[in-house]
Amino acid sequence: MEVGENIEYKPEQVISDIAWTDVHPIKQVYMRCNCNTGQMMWDPMVVIQAVEGDNLFTLSPRGTVSLTPDAKTIFTPSTTGNCRYQLPGTADWNTTMLVKIRNVNRISVAFSR
Repeated sequence: MEVGENIEYKPEQVISDIAWTDVHPIKQVYMRCNCNTGQMMWDPMVVIQAVEGDNLFTLSPRGTVSLTPDAKTIFTPSTTGNCRYQLPGTADWNTTMLVKIRNVNRISVAFSR
């Protein structure tokens, strides 16, 4: 969450980037609802990392994650751990990630026809 909350995809950008169609659920939400806070991009960061790999990201040391009875997660550093998490980037990095996200919406037109 800490990574994506610094990347804001503004409503006017969303609508513009999905201008290739009138029938798009995300576009309709932005046109009909008060979304003036923009959309923070924590979810797409996981997808970008899955597709493009770790090289674009600064990651935590390895560790393990456990879940408490009250549903809190606890990260414990461990050299043999199988988990890492994304760390926030610089302002320039945030801009680069927003460009990647926006390009996906623009490219989608090729697959919609």
